[in-house]
Amino acid sequence: MNRNAIVAIVVFLVVCSSLAVGTMTLYTAEVRTDPETLCPLEGPAAGYVGLLLDATDPWSEEQLAGLRSQIRKIAATLRTGEKFAVFELPAIAPTVPKPKFAMCSPGNGSDANPMTQGTKLLRDRFEAKFMAPLDAYVSSLRTLHSAPTTPLLEVLSAISAGDSFQLTVGRRVLYVGSDMLENYAGIRHYRANIGKYADFAKTARGKELSANLKGVQVHILYLINPNSSMYQGEQHIAWYREYVSASGGTLVGVEPL
Repeated sequence: MNRNAIVAIVVFLVVCSSLAVGTMTLYTAEVRTDPETLCPLEGPAAGYVGLLLDATDPWSEEQLAGLRSQIRKIAATLRTGEKFAVFELPAIAPTVPKPKFAMCSPGNGSDANPMTQGTKLLRDRFEAKFMAPLDAYVSSLRTLHSAPTTPLLEVLSAISAGDSFQLTVGRRVLYVGSDMLENYAGIRHYRANIGKYADFAKTARGKELSANLKGVQVHILYLINPNSSMYQGEQHIAWYREYVSASGGTLVGVEPL
């Protein structure tokens, strides 16, 4: 066997070995996930996107249509492995809020590896396992009954302190779908002048209800309440902008619904 043939064989073996190692790397890089939640069985999710929906008043068909549109936009930004948790804002503040819906995105195919994953398969999986159950829950919001109280600040504080939210190593985003009119345990936003958040933060209740939103991007899906719109508007939004900033987060935007 001449020298050129020996060199060719060696090169061939090296290439085969490299491909084998690459295949093993791709295989071992696959994260084992829970079949129900699609979240990693070990370690935190790749990111956390929370959506808090006000259940203290029924949503109109127009508001539900806007919410569905927003959810589609949110879903389009989800990266593979990021958790999407939907919380319900009840009339009575829970000690530990539990999500009504929580799953990790299996990916919508946009970031799929063409060598190991089928784009269409992932998109179908995303629709069936992720979007369909969420859409069914959203439909139930039209049948709600008005409640006498709205513990928004209490629930926001509790969500921000949760392990799932705090232990996430990736990006954290929080959407709040509500008229933002806090009305619980002596704190009432149903008045013409609610003052500044900085003044409220100095009170005992303000300190008790502080949130930990460090590094969190916050979006408000602002439900315009026809019966209380006189208490909503720029001053009301400014109060929450201060609240988010003082909590370490950034109020990225306010979208009226």
